Amino acid sequence: MDQLPISALVFAAGLLSIAVITDVRSRRVHNLVTLPLILFGLLYHTAQTGIPGLLQSVAAVVMAVSLLLVPCLLGGMGAGDMKLLAGIAAWALLSDLIWIF
Repeated sequence: MDQLPISALVFAAGLLSIAVITDVRSRRVHNLVTLPLILFGLLYHTAQTGIPGLLQSVAAVVMAVSLLLVPCLLGGMGAGDMKLLAGIAAWALLSDLIWIF
C-alpha cells in the first residue's frame, strides 16, 4: 500500500481519537464518527486510483465486517466496534487489515 498523505492520516486519526474517547466514556462508538470514516476512506481511494481503488476499499470494508459480524451478533461486542474496524479498513485496505484486526 502506498503511504497515505499527512492530511488523510490526520483526518483519520482525529476521527479515531474521537471514537476512542467516546468508547471509553460511554462504551459507544457513534455513527457520527464511523460512517464519515468509512465514506471518506472510500472517496479517498476512489479519487486516488479510480474504480480499482474503490473496489479495494469496498473489499476491505466487507472483510472487516465479515471478521466481526459473528461476535457482534452473539453479543460479544457492539455494532459500533464493527463499523469502526470497517472505517479503518476503508483507509488501510486489505493489505493491512489482518494486522489491524
